[in-house]
Amino acid sequence: MRKTVQLLSTFLIVFIILSLGMMADAKKQCPYKIPINKKFSYCAATHCLADCKKQHGADASGSCSKEKGFCNCVANCKGSR
Repeated sequence: MRKTVQLLSTFLIVFIILSLGMMADAKKQCPYKIPINKKFSYCAATHCLADCKKQHGADASGSCSKEKGFCNCVANCKGSR
């Protein structure tokens, strides 16, 4: 009986450790700066979002940067799964 409980506990601990490792390997987000489209002389959040999604995929999000002429873009890192 004691050996069975010890074996089950060992399997449970190994399973929990492996599960936590897989959760930590989730998609990581990286910041990118993209220049504002030259057609516009100002930053519009909708244009930043559209340009960011066009360059980095549908999961990306964009917003106006404090730095003039750039949008802040956050998307999945290139090396991320």
